[in-house]
This record gives sequence, C-alpha cells and structure tokens, in this order.
Amino acid sequence: GIVFQSDGNYSAAKHLIEKDEQAVFNLQVFQKWMRACLKFDVVKVMESVDDFATAGRERQKQFLSYGLEMIRESLLVNYADASMIRIAGEEKSFVVKFAPFVHAANAQRFMYEVNLAIQHIERNASAKIVFLDLSFKANDLLRMPNPDAINQPGAGVKS
Repeated sequence: GIVFQSDGNYSAAKHLIEKDEQAVFNLQVFQKWMRACLKFDVVKVMESVDDFATAGRERQKQFLSYGLEMIRESLLVNYADASMIRIAGEEKSFVVKFAPFVHAANAQRFMYEVNLAIQHIERNASAKIVFLDLSFKANDLLRMPNPDAINQPGAGVKS
C-alpha cells in the first residue's frame, strides 16, 4: 500500500494519497466525458466542456495528460503483455471496457489530438472551444471500426 510505496516517508505518503484522490476524480470525469462523446449526448458533452472551462489551465493540461495515460493503457490491454499494465482497481475496470474503442486504426490520431489540445491550452486558447473540438474528434475516433476485431462477435461500435 501507501506505506510501502512511500518507504515510511510521511510527505511522500501524503503526496501519494493526494495523487490517488486526483486519479479517482480524473477517472470519474474522463469516464463521463468519453461516454458522452461516444453517444454524442450533446447536453452531457456541453456539461463536461463547461466543467473543463472553469478549471485552471494547469488542471486542464493535467486532465488531458491523464486522458493520454488512459489511451496508452487501453493500447496495452489490446496489444501488450498484461504485466505492462500499470493500473489497477476502478481504473483497470474502466480501461478494459474502454480498450475496444482504442485500437491501431485510431490510437495515434487520438493521442495527436489530445496533445494538440494540450498545446492549445498552453497557448491560452479558449478552453471551451478546445474541449468542444476535442469532444467532436473523440466521437469520430471512438466510432472508428477496429480492423483487428472484425471477426470477433460483438466487436466494434454499433451506431
């Protein structure tokens, strides 16, 4: 647990707990946003965009970096050895469900678009515009068929 990871160091343990709380928050927000993007539920997408816009720029960039991590972990679930997966618990449960939507056909562009959004936030672009644009792009990318899953029953996204 925390004591083992922090090697008995109080400040390191406190930092790990704060990081863990932030990860739980990020997971909940990322799940809600990706579900809204996939269904393109306009009301929920706009709620998420408004929430992102009220956060500070550093918080927005940190959240987008978390999104990159979830995309990476999804790729690992799909294509790598299970020992390479660095997450557990609720994050792992989510990633296992999210992974079928992140695949060879869309992962590179997905990561490019999230990195581009981070760059735009760094350059003081309007957060509402950046996150709304990324939501549209995420909808397109999440709906992209997985070429590796064609012969698997129930694979891919049903429109």
